[in-house]
Amino acid sequence: MVQVAFTLHLCDRIEDLLKWPRHTLKVGIMDEECRTTVNRSVCIRESKDRLVFIDTGFLDRTGDEMHTSMEAGSLMQKTQMKDTKWFMAYERNNVEKGLKWGLSGTAQIGKGMWALPDMMAAMIEQKISHLKAGATCAWVPSSTAATLHALHYHQVDVFARQIELIASCSLSNNYLDDLLTIPILRTTLTSEEIQREFDCNAQGILGYVVRWIDLGIGCSKVLDIDNIGSMEDRTTLRISSRLMANWLRHEIITKQQVIQTFQRIIQVVDQQNVDNAEYRSVAINLDQILLFKLHWSLYSMEINNQMDVQNSFYIVDDENSKRDNNKTILVNEFSLGNLFFFG
Repeated sequence: MVQVAFTLHLCDRIEDLLKWPRHTLKVGIMDEECRTTVNRSVCIRESKDRLVFIDTGFLDRTGDEMHTSMEAGSLMQKTQMKDTKWFMAYERNNVEKGLKWGLSGTAQIGKGMWALPDMMAAMIEQKISHLKAGATCAWVPSSTAATLHALHYHQVDVFARQIELIASCSLSNNYLDDLLTIPILRTTLTSEEIQREFDCNAQGILGYVVRWIDLGIGCSKVLDIDNIGSMEDRTTLRISSRLMANWLRHEIITKQQVIQTFQRIIQVVDQQNVDNAEYRSVAINLDQILLFKLHWSLYSMEINNQMDVQNSFYIVDDENSKRDNNKTILVNEFSLGNLFFFG
């Protein structure tokens, strides 16, 4: 809510400075943090004179949920997050709060990204559900996906669907309890399930980082552990790294497993990039590659035993490596995505 209030105040000041009519500037509100989710109605109400769209961003929101709930216990696998109470309430809450505050026909109500650029048949089959839920727009990863997704709007009358939702009792739903249900791991995973999840997350981090840092390629399609192209960016790195941090924090995995997994998975990443002439093998040059120097710095840091979990959470801007309370911070968020907890 503070961010919304600041943005609205800034818009007022800019309009005053430029002598523009009030409410010339427009805003959109992405729901990517727990604090935004639980204050959705207030955010929409306060910005209604400027609001042109609201949207969910499940990747950022998942990363924030992991960060918010880090100390609550071991969190479930990231692939299971869409089946949780908080996630389903999060998506419904966005649409229903938008309709409740009169956005139908006046502002876009959006849904999240389809992150598999090569799986267009699956997207056509599944993403139509966004329209049926009352959303008037959604994120897609390419112009091809946008063209195909546009066909859905010829199949579903979204405004008619919104009228149905408004006429129902759903707009009075209170999702707060579900939104605040922490996605704690409730089952005992086998060692194979743990390692599989860890491999997938390590591969997602390394597969994207080597493209971003060494090749200068930002948000893009990266092969996952099963060689399926998936959209990766720093947001998806945060999800992977925060789950790994959580499992390390709650002793599902060990530091030694972290090191061994990254050593093994980087060979997979090397093989996936074998046909790229600009790619430099990391597995062959572990001691010379900046990426792995950053990784090894993680494990060689001397960490004061008195540090609490907040002080142990290292986030280093690549332009501003820091020393804080005489504790060396060597890991780079730019390259590793808010990586690990140590204590």
